[in-house]
Amino acid sequence: MRGGYRHFLFSMMIAIWCSCVTTRVFAKSNPPILILQSPGDYSEYVGEMLKVEGLNCFTIAPVSNSTTEPGWLTRFDLVILPKSKLKAEELKRLSDFVNGGGHLIAFEPDERLFPIFGIRKLNDAAPAGYIRLLAQTEWMVGLLNNPLRIHAGSSSGKPIEAIVLASFTGETASVNEQAAIVLNKYGEGEAIAFLYDLPRSIAATRQGNEALAAQETDGITGIRAMDLFTGGWVNGAQNTLNPADEQLRILTRCIDRLGRFKKPLPRIWYFPAQRNAAIVLTNDGENTEEHDFVQQFREVSEAGAAMTLYILEPEKISRRFVDSLHNAGHEMAAHPDATKDATAPDWKIVDHAIGLKLQQLRDDYGIRNVRTNTNHWFVWCGLDSSGAHDFTAGAKLEEKHGIRMDVNYAHYDNNSTQPHFLGASGWPQGNFTGSGLSMKFVDSGGKLVHVYQLFNNVYDQQYMEKKDPDGYFDAFRGLIDRSLDSGIFSVTCIRAHNNEYFFSRTPLLHMLNYARQKGIPVWTASEWLSYMTAKDDVQFTDLRESNHLLRFAIQSATACSEPLTCLLPAEARGMKLKSIFMDSRKLPLVSKKIKGRAWMVFNFKSGTNHQVEAHYE
Repeated sequence: MRGGYRHFLFSMMIAIWCSCVTTRVFAKSNPPILILQSPGDYSEYVGEMLKVEGLNCFTIAPVSNSTTEPGWLTRFDLVILPKSKLKAEELKRLSDFVNGGGHLIAFEPDERLFPIFGIRKLNDAAPAGYIRLLAQTEWMVGLLNNPLRIHAGSSSGKPIEAIVLASFTGETASVNEQAAIVLNKYGEGEAIAFLYDLPRSIAATRQGNEALAAQETDGITGIRAMDLFTGGWVNGAQNTLNPADEQLRILTRCIDRLGRFKKPLPRIWYFPAQRNAAIVLTNDGENTEEHDFVQQFREVSEAGAAMTLYILEPEKISRRFVDSLHNAGHEMAAHPDATKDATAPDWKIVDHAIGLKLQQLRDDYGIRNVRTNTNHWFVWCGLDSSGAHDFTAGAKLEEKHGIRMDVNYAHYDNNSTQPHFLGASGWPQGNFTGSGLSMKFVDSGGKLVHVYQLFNNVYDQQYMEKKDPDGYFDAFRGLIDRSLDSGIFSVTCIRAHNNEYFFSRTPLLHMLNYARQKGIPVWTASEWLSYMTAKDDVQFTDLRESNHLLRFAIQSATACSEPLTCLLPAEARGMKLKSIFMDSRKLPLVSKKIKGRAWMVFNFKSGTNHQVEAHYE
């Protein structure tokens, strides 16, 4: 009997244990956002767009799943559809999904989906090259209603039942106004259509005109990434607005709008430790002797800053000196030289230049992990290994060599045959890429290149040649002030050549002092890369809500030197956020207003996992 009783108890314990395990497995929730994937679309880049906005709570899956798994779409709070060619059955499943209460966002959707969005096809001429938010709704408050430049294909649709959120327009907001973004209630669900290809527009705004790959277009010797921005590609008056970033924020407001009856979504903030800006400092070594570096690095270190040195001629700098700089917190990286072939740099030439410089750094200094890169003269390869035009070939070569951040895009257009085609200098300079944030590259076929783009927006040579040290400082201060005070958020990357330190010393030291006054650390490019990697590697998992209690896990796989910041909506569905617990510890409620919206924010250590509970009342 005793043996039988023990057996019975053991069996019951096993059953209970199995029940708990089973419950845990089946209770695990899906990510709230689903990005549908079709061959050759921009779905992976849509994921990067959500990451830059901190919405690290999505999954990407084939649209064909909707026809093979009944009810699959209904597992998600929101579905995002990039521009794609869909089969009739896939279109029907999407229509049924929205009609039954689902929420959908689509980019330049198939015309057969137009009824979902409450529009019909319009045969008028193609819309103008800008969009503009219409009278701000409550959920678009704080966003710009200036015309915002776009670079992508678009559709013409006439609203039948849809609410028009934004229109196509001209630079003056008075030309050819047609619906550009629409919202519609369809059956029990809601759908929003961007009637232009938002992901392609973001990529083209940031990376340039793919049709100009491998072409000399600006009259400045050497093919550079900046050649991709000629021919009116840049509207300099838009540079201080970051129009690409602002359109990402329109997207996230649309996500919030459609998810208003679902659970609140946490986000990762753009910058570390709740700051509103970040600063990176870099230095091209050029032909400088070792002793010429001493003063600049000493003064940068004394200012509490760190700097990346892109080494052109290793034979001029000793290993002892390089080791001392590295030990002081500076970054040593390669400055590949393909300038002999700068007018016709192909894949093989640039591949050899990068490989040679990396080998020199390994042999001379023992540096085996070069993570960021600037080519001498900013030489940019626009041809792939087969000789076909590819405006991301330069980034793909960096990816091949293990480099993960590119710093070849810079504001330099002196002596161009298209005078100052990149826009104004000094205080109103801004970012000609339309973005102040770092994202990975994507090629014209939608394939991600796992290299971040860091735009060199404060470039000393641009101002040295004009003998304008005040303009050099003002370009920096304008970017920082707009990021801190006006919601035009930017990472500001300074280039300060050592062989131009005679010019840049005074304004650079003013910049470093200004950064210290504003409480913003000055990082190397590698440190910024580490932060971006840690930020993008975060995953919000197991999001669930019941009785006004939001629970989720933060999974952070990559560590960086400063804490990451999580944002939670301060209000959801008329309820206010009353308390936050992380790992069972109550956190102080810290509010932050961003672009007209209120958030509660808290920091967490990267590289570790956390459990969060947020109580709304």
